[in-house]
Amino acid sequence: MPFSTMNPTHPYKSGKPPSDQLTETSPAARKAQVKKARAYYRVHSKFYDLTRWPFLFGRRRLASELPYPRNARIDVAEVGCGTGIMLRQIAGRYPNARLAGYDVSGEMLAKARRKLRPFHDRVTLHEGNFSEDSGDRFVDVDVILFSYSLSLINPQWQTVVMESAENLKKEGMIAVVDFHDSPHISVKRYFAGGHVKMDGHLYPFLQRQFTAHHHEHRWAYGNLWSYFLFIGSPKSSADYLSLNCSDRLTPS
Repeated sequence: MPFSTMNPTHPYKSGKPPSDQLTETSPAARKAQVKKARAYYRVHSKFYDLTRWPFLFGRRRLASELPYPRNARIDVAEVGCGTGIMLRQIAGRYPNARLAGYDVSGEMLAKARRKLRPFHDRVTLHEGNFSEDSGDRFVDVDVILFSYSLSLINPQWQTVVMESAENLKKEGMIAVVDFHDSPHISVKRYFAGGHVKMDGHLYPFLQRQFTAHHHEHRWAYGNLWSYFLFIGSPKSSADYLSLNCSDRLTPS
């Protein structure tokens, strides 16, 4: 799989354009976050698929909105692939696609391997943080997926998005489905108990940093919370330089 060399023609490679203010974290802080995530999913992996389906809307729709013909030979990588639900959907929809999944939880990946056994010749799974722990970090891919993973990555979610964009092919794109926001403090607190940040921070950031090919904002259970789908390609350096600085996000 072509996950080995950087793509020098990508618009971010020459004179990296300014992004929304990135929240940097130390290596020690990142390792602590990974340790906490592994401990959490060591328990929750046992019943994850049975309990998360009433909350994680839009995953099937995201797969169906990717702008490729069914016979396309595309390379797809998912950051935070969990139990492999999205990878299975993409593998079934695109029989010529090659896929790679990355997750910090070995227990979640064990479940993903069982789900993806019918596609074992086209799917590889890697345990670790995609940007630090994986020596075979994916690059030069057509699509990078984030399915309800960015809202769990705090506070360095901006850095993860922009690092991922650097590893796309020239015309590659990111595809994201995730929580957006809730008007109810009690709902936000409930999701925060599962390490989910639901503050309306992801969707605006993606709209500023990427040219949207498809995007939706939808409500769940009336107005308990909202979620979004976003498929887009990185903006050029010229697009970045024209951004209004007053429209930048405040660091989290």
